[in-house]
Amino acid sequence: MRSRSNGEPSALVDDLLAETYAWGRGTIGPDACRKAFEYAEVEILILAGELDDEQKCRLHHLAEQAGVRVVTVDQCEKLIGLGGAGCLLRYREADPQFRNLAAV
Repeated sequence: MRSRSNGEPSALVDDLLAETYAWGRGTIGPDACRKAFEYAEVEILILAGELDDEQKCRLHHLAEQAGVRVVTVDQCEKLIGLGGAGCLLRYREADPQFRNLAAV
C-alpha cells in the first residue's frame, strides 16, 4: 500500500504522514523513532535538517547500527511541526510483533 515516492525528500515526508495516519506503517517524533529502533521495525529514518543536533546524532547512530537508510529534509515545516523526525516502518503498528509502538 505504500506509495513509494521516487526518493524526493519532500515526497517521503508525505509518504510518512500517509503511512502514519492511514496505514499505521509510520511513526513520528524522536521518542517514537527511538522505540521503533528498539524493536527493529525501521525501514527508513527521515530527519529534519533543523532537528536538535544531539537528537539527530542519537537517531543517526541508531540508524547506522541497524543499517537503515537515513534521509535528511531541510526546511520542511510539516516534519518540523511533528518533532523533526519520523520513520517508515516495516510492519503496521497494529501487528502483534510491533509491541504497542504508538504513532504520535
